[in-house]
Amino acid sequence: MIHPKFISFLFVLLVVFLYTALLLLLRWALAQRQYTAANIRRVMLWPRIGLAGWFLLTGFLAMRGIFSDFQSTPPKIALVVAPALVGTLLLGLGHWFRETYDHCNPRVIVGLQSFRIVMEIILYLLFLNNSLPKLLTFEGRNFDMIVGLSAPIVTRLWMKPGYEKWGWVFVWNMAGLALVINVATHGILAAPTSFQVFDTSPPNTVIADFPYIWLPTFVVPMAIFLHIVSIRHCLSNLKKPA
Repeated sequence: MIHPKFISFLFVLLVVFLYTALLLLLRWALAQRQYTAANIRRVMLWPRIGLAGWFLLTGFLAMRGIFSDFQSTPPKIALVVAPALVGTLLLGLGHWFRETYDHCNPRVIVGLQSFRIVMEIILYLLFLNNSLPKLLTFEGRNFDMIVGLSAPIVTRLWMKPGYEKWGWVFVWNMAGLALVINVATHGILAAPTSFQVFDTSPPNTVIADFPYIWLPTFVVPMAIFLHIVSIRHCLSNLKKPA
């Protein structure tokens, strides 16, 4: 059996990687928009503070056991999950972020979805440690591994410079978005709430614990955000004359 602290360490490393990647993408996009070095530093300050504050807030509340009450209406964990998802949509579709991240390299945006391979391995290790129901792993109804494994193939075969097949990339993104929604829905319905559908052993309570609170409040929104940005790239290129 893998030690739980090792699994938590792997997960925190993944979160740190995604946090760093998101900020590096923003910095690169600002440079492409001809922002000066001083302006880039000024703009970058707020996402750094905002995300760090979000991690501290959700992590602290999770360690205090605030989210462990799944029987309240709504479950207390919804008080941080809902804002994370709404915020992701607003940032992904909002004018300033939309215009900024449109300057990112589309191959990098797609390639980053490979992080889901690592995430699926972490979920499987949690299952082996009897901390997560099998339903939420690739042996159950979680097919996110497909997106992670196919991301490098998409960047290699469909996104070669001058040979971009944007229609196929669009379809891939929509399928990937559907798979995120699929596992998120199963995760919600496997939690021991008043509307629980899947009676699993163990129930899906690990997402209320530290550090896994960052799964529904950052990692899942990150996957959705990357899909939104990539879909915008696809739509923009599909509108261009052949």
